[in-house]
Amino acid sequence: MSLAPTQKIRVFHKIQMFRMIRLLRPSFLRPVGMVFWMWANCVMKKISIKKSCQDFGFFGGALSCLESCQFDFSLCEDPPSEVEISGVDLLNPSHGQTITISGSGFGAKDPAPPHLWDDFEGHSAGGPIGLPIIGAYTRLANVQYDSEAHWSGSMSAKSVIRVDSEGAPGLVSHWIDKGPSQNGFASMKWRIAGDVGPHNIKLLRLNAHYPDGDATHGYPNYNIGNDRGYTNFRGIINHGSTNQRDAGGFSEYSSSWNSIQIYDHLGTQGVANGFIGRRLNGELETREDVMTFADDAHVSGLRSAYFCGYFSHDGSDADVWLDDVYADTTLARIEIVGPSGIREMQIPETWSDTEITATFNAGAYVNGTEVRIYVYNSGNHASNGFTVTVGE
Repeated sequence: MSLAPTQKIRVFHKIQMFRMIRLLRPSFLRPVGMVFWMWANCVMKKISIKKSCQDFGFFGGALSCLESCQFDFSLCEDPPSEVEISGVDLLNPSHGQTITISGSGFGAKDPAPPHLWDDFEGHSAGGPIGLPIIGAYTRLANVQYDSEAHWSGSMSAKSVIRVDSEGAPGLVSHWIDKGPSQNGFASMKWRIAGDVGPHNIKLLRLNAHYPDGDATHGYPNYNIGNDRGYTNFRGIINHGSTNQRDAGGFSEYSSSWNSIQIYDHLGTQGVANGFIGRRLNGELETREDVMTFADDAHVSGLRSAYFCGYFSHDGSDADVWLDDVYADTTLARIEIVGPSGIREMQIPETWSDTEITATFNAGAYVNGTEVRIYVYNSGNHASNGFTVTVGE
């Protein structure tokens, strides 16, 4: 977190004052020093909390120093936007219901449904993965329906990784028929049981790869993965051999379920107008602007999404679960967010500039939870949040 110069000065003065109190205070001033330290600590946490609101996609929020500077996530404020939700027809939507969102500035999305959506529900555990709810998989290997662990509902997709076996895990979906895309968006929930350190893992990837393994499979791509010997994941952007960038790493995931979203806007080749982003467990932790799509890229756009599409069979055994996988060739989308900050993808059915119909996906949010609905246009601009309550 970086502070503005005025914030740095204020914090420096408070720290220096606290040090003087510690050096000079007699015993009867110790409570005063403690109160001052709590106040200075609270100021720092208030700055951090405001940053956290922004990192979760908000503009700001009402902050309090009560309860050790804890804050209510629902108090975070939405940024002003060219996209506006004026109403939703169902204020208590149930999972699976169709909702109608009214407003302005939604722009165009054709087709309205995403390229891929699957929650793996309605299948028998142990059976091979078949057709997704929307779209198609172009590679399926070593993955089956599973009821042992799931993010939402009662099913997920599971890959079993064993050192003495072969077979690529995960799910891959190409959009070859649509042609290379200037935009890519992918979202999933995942869980890994086992030691990731010995393995090479490609956790989530937007890629230029063809399904037949031809030579033009490299640039551009945006990969979240790790190398053998490392337990943390890193983001690598390859927009051409002259524009490869490290998008930062993370190791704050757990062996329980995690949520991740990535997006990539390539922009115009040779022009610094592209951008990428990553949201981990609800927090927008990485945003890179002014990216250049290099002229020497192998192809003119993205062609596929990989959901844990590679997990090496060396070092140790591991189990991988995937749930609620979503991919699209546009950044136009609908999400809901509740108190945890986790984003759940909504499934558009029809889309116009002023009205959208969508299948409501509660995800892991239980009945009675207040959530905000957000519409993003194709420029990745978010609307105001419209509050509804997950219904019975």
